Amino acid sequence: MTSQAGSLMDHRSSSQDVIICYAEGDAEQWEAFCLNFDLAVQGRTFPEVFAKLESAVEIFLEGVNDLPPADRKRLLRRRAPLSVWLGPLVRLLWSGLTRRDNRLRHEFTLPAKTASSMA
Repeated sequence: MTSQAGSLMDHRSSSQDVIICYAEGDAEQWEAFCLNFDLAVQGRTFPEVFAKLESAVEIFLEGVNDLPPADRKRLLRRRAPLSVWLGPLVRLLWSGLTRRDNRLRHEFTLPAKTASSMA
C-alpha cells in the first residue's frame, strides 16, 4: 500500500475511502496507530509497523463483518480517544518549538472500501 500523507477524511462520511493512521518511532522502536478503530501495533521499523497495522485493520474488519448488524455498526464507529487524535499534533508542535524531539513521524492512510461497505 502506498503512503498518502495529508489525506484526512472523516470515516463517518458516506464518501469516505481512507482509514487515518500515524506512526512514530526512532532507530530502535516504532508504534503505529489506527485512529478510526483505536488499534495500535509496535515494531522495529516503519515498514514493519505499517504492515502490522494494515494486517490488524484487515483482521478487525473481517471479525466485525461476522457480527450482527448492531454490533458491527458500533465497532465500525469506534474511535481512538481524543487524546490519541491530538497527540501527534501536540508532539509535532512541541518538537517544532523546542527542537528536542528526535522521533520520526509518518501520517498515512489505508483504503477503507471494506469498512464503508460494512457500515
